[in-house]
Amino acid sequence: MNTSFENIYDTYCPMLYSIALQVSPNRLTAEKILINTFKKIYYQTESKKIKPFCIDLIKMIIKTAQEELYPGKTTYTFKIKQFENTPLLHKLLIQQVNLETYCNENGITRNNALIIIRNEFMMIRNISEKNLLDTPGQSSFQLN
Repeated sequence: MNTSFENIYDTYCPMLYSIALQVSPNRLTAEKILINTFKKIYYQTESKKIKPFCIDLIKMIIKTAQEELYPGKTTYTFKIKQFENTPLLHKLLIQQVNLETYCNENGITRNNALIIIRNEFMMIRNISEKNLLDTPGQSSFQLN
């Protein structure tokens, strides 16, 4: 594994696994979704030599879950706890509203929306880190 991919894995695996667990009927399916997502991330970072943004990773795991759980369907609805209190991210990621549409509908600028996105991600990350600290003895998932 390259260093960039390792950094992506170390930074985002707990959050992506949490999402996979929420949309999957069981842990085995969640792990399969996570592995397939990280395969996509690995090939993307290797071929394009870029580091995807967090939002790209979340979209990728949701897309992978949709492909795995609902093959052939173009619409799907997932309830993901992390995004219950983040209305902009919920619209962008779960309801698949694009940023321009959201800005127009809510009368805000793109820059203001980006600030909201950053703040919502920080809130999610802080909650995720707190939850990991509050669950001692929980085994961590390892990607081989």
